[in-house]
Amino acid sequence: MELTTRIEPRASDAGKLEAFSYVNLYGIKEGVAKPLEFIGKDRIFDEYTRRDISHINKLSEIMEWIIPATAVSKLTMADCLMLTLAVYFHDLGMVVTPEEYERRHESSFPEFKKTVFEGDQGKDYHEKVAKMRKGEAERFLYQEFVRQHHAERIRQWISGKSKGDLGIADRVISEVGQLLKGLDDRFRKDLGLICESHHLDDLDDLAKYKVLQPYGSRPQETVNLQYCAIVLRTADVLHVTKDRAPSISFRMINPSDPKSIEEWRKQMSTLPHYPYERR
Repeated sequence: MELTTRIEPRASDAGKLEAFSYVNLYGIKEGVAKPLEFIGKDRIFDEYTRRDISHINKLSEIMEWIIPATAVSKLTMADCLMLTLAVYFHDLGMVVTPEEYERRHESSFPEFKKTVFEGDQGKDYHEKVAKMRKGEAERFLYQEFVRQHHAERIRQWISGKSKGDLGIADRVISEVGQLLKGLDDRFRKDLGLICESHHLDDLDDLAKYKVLQPYGSRPQETVNLQYCAIVLRTADVLHVTKDRAPSISFRMINPSDPKSIEEWRKQMSTLPHYPYERR
């Protein structure tokens, strides 16, 4: 795994600080790539656009583009670490292992199935499920359960406070814990908040996203949480590119899920070149 952006090496340098002395960013990035490979496997999220390590690398590039060089020089090493880890982990809540799916009834999924057909949106679900075989319908509904809660899932997993209500993902949770074991509980809690924020609409909450959050006694060990949340959200929105939704993949997959089709078409409608792509 390479650290190619201006921000990632500075994030790695945070390991020189006492507060982050046990952090190995190279190892974390390599470790994150493995569970990301599960997204789209076993017929869950298989019609969605790419969420693998290529998405992480592209977001890192976009992050470098949207943060001016003058601003990068003013970021603390802890800022860079928080930004980088947020990019690495923000979509990990979409990972569903075969073991989790087998234990789906031990979570709040059964309650989800009882309410998903209610309201106007429920009509769309009912029409979709009515055309499916029983096994396909069950996988689709679990996919929707995870999709709606994926940001909250990764917050729980990072903070180490998963109750199993959003999925019994013991293996992935254990892996996340191992990758982040060099970080203290407070940093992990805030990292979880930043990751979850990409699916929320509360970035103006300064009580939640503090602009000066210390993790040690040195200035380089402080983070502007609001800035990190804004950058993550912006980079994720801007990653609407041809390489994330190539038309040949669209034709081969031929998605039938209305939500998948909507996302693919939205992303395929973009221009072929972007200001952050280097020529």
